[in-house]
Amino acid sequence: MALTFDDGPHPKYTPLLLRYLRDNHVPATFFLLGENASQNPTILIEMAESGFEIGSHSWNHPDLSKATEQKIRLQIENTSNVIEQATGKKPTLFRPPYGSTSKTLREVCESLGLEIII
Repeated sequence: MALTFDDGPHPKYTPLLLRYLRDNHVPATFFLLGENASQNPTILIEMAESGFEIGSHSWNHPDLSKATEQKIRLQIENTSNVIEQATGKKPTLFRPPYGSTSKTLREVCESLGLEIII
C-alpha cells in the first residue's frame, strides 16, 4: 500500500501536511502539477529533504490520453524540469491526470524513463 497525493503543492496546506507526515514517520509520494510546483519551489525542496518521493502529474492536468506526442512531451518535460530545478532530481514516476492512458502516452513515458503509476 502507498500513500499518494496529487495536484499540489498548495502554499498553505502542503507544508502542514508535510509536517504531519514527517512528525509521524509516514512515507508518501507526491504527484505534482508543474504550474503549482513552479510557484512553490521551496515546498519541493522541503519535500525532497524530508525524504518524500516526488513524481509528475503533468503541467496543468489535461486528459493526455487523447493528446499528441508533442503535447504529452511538453506537459511532462516542463513539469519534470521544474521538479529537477528545485530538488536536483528528475522524477521517475508519472501519474496521468484522470488515470487516462494511451499507447502514445505510454511510449512517451517509456522514452523519458518514467514509470506510470495509477
